[in-house]
Amino acid sequence: MSVLTITAGREGREKAVHIPGVFWDDDSREWRIAVADLVPNNRALIQRHFPDVDLPPVGELDAEQFRPMNLATEWAIDKELMPNIPRSLRDALYRYQLEDLSYLSARLREWGGAYCGWSRGLGKTLGAIVTAMEMNVNKWVVVGPNSSKESVWRPEIEKWAGTRWDIINIGGNKKKRERALEAFARSSSAVALVHYEGLRLVDWRKIKGIQLVICDEAHRLSKGGPGGKSPQFYKALKTIKADYRMALSGSIIVNTPEDLFGALHWLFPDNYSSRWRDWNNRFLEFRTGPWGQEYMGIKARALEPMQKEVGQYLTVRRKEDELPDLPDRIDQTIEVELSPSQRKVYDDLHNKFIAELPDGEVILAPTVLAQLTKLRQVASGLDLLAEGVDDSTKIDLAMELVEDNLPNKTVVFAWHRATVRAMSARLEKAGIQHHAIDG
Repeated sequence: MSVLTITAGREGREKAVHIPGVFWDDDSREWRIAVADLVPNNRALIQRHFPDVDLPPVGELDAEQFRPMNLATEWAIDKELMPNIPRSLRDALYRYQLEDLSYLSARLREWGGAYCGWSRGLGKTLGAIVTAMEMNVNKWVVVGPNSSKESVWRPEIEKWAGTRWDIINIGGNKKKRERALEAFARSSSAVALVHYEGLRLVDWRKIKGIQLVICDEAHRLSKGGPGGKSPQFYKALKTIKADYRMALSGSIIVNTPEDLFGALHWLFPDNYSSRWRDWNNRFLEFRTGPWGQEYMGIKARALEPMQKEVGQYLTVRRKEDELPDLPDRIDQTIEVELSPSQRKVYDDLHNKFIAELPDGEVILAPTVLAQLTKLRQVASGLDLLAEGVDDSTKIDLAMELVEDNLPNKTVVFAWHRATVRAMSARLEKAGIQHHAIDG
């Protein structure tokens, strides 16, 4: 139990005994409080009577504290783990992967939902593929960032599952989407890859036989569910009828534990039907502020019950605990397609040394060197060449990666100073704190 010293000795007794949760520790001869018991009321009293005590910020407190109890290791004792996957693949998995995936598969069979909260680098994509194998799934859907469909999911499925499933990318223009959906509907063994914003472009009610839906980077579901304004993609996600639902995220909490409700409502709509009744009022402290209800912290003595409850269907692992020898950086190249506007300008400039931007401005590259420079700028984004133009698939991808890595820090390098400015503008618009460095 993490505790905080309020004051040493008996001199502060008169003040300390009137603060809820504070206790006397005979061994250390100190007045102390469990960090889990810090709520707005006693925090305010501590700050008033003991101003020298360094109280942890609420946000940092929650990020460090809220690690659901991992029940998988104890559950897995004396059980045959992942019996339905090939022996060669089972031998390639780490022990923590076998324990957690076996446990989550059992939860899927029993309750229809499960959440894998492994940090980056621990193999969530592989874990999802192995789970689909273990569950003997024929038809399933992976929902994730647009950037990961072809760069992450397709190669990983091909690597570990071979030709077991047809891999169908549901994206592009209307004709491409319709052809992909027809192929997915006809196939008896297929996985459909779709990005979050593309969910609402598909009538999922027409597709039958989906057994499993996996949401990658599931912290994007935080705003979903009743009690808030759900994004359009969340409403579309709810229309997919499947036997099992699985969430994946290395950042189960981006801001506060309230973020978990959206995923829990999608996974277990009967148990978490009301944001306030079934989650906020049970575990979290709020106060009424000028903009409505403001989150203050986890309720006193609510942390352990919350960890136990969520630990029934959520496994959390950190890279530094499970794979301390894993390198800090793993390089990955992600190919990005130009937008139609970028492609037109790029091709015109490549073929004619001259091109017209969407705002009517004409750019000229009279020499090969100038042309190469302009082509690189166009590939980075039309934002670099014309004011008021917001057209860059590379910056779109960079924003996805930054948002999915929150609350962790990200460093973005760019060749052109204009790219830094364009990225900064996007981050500003999204309300993401950042610093731009150039020169």
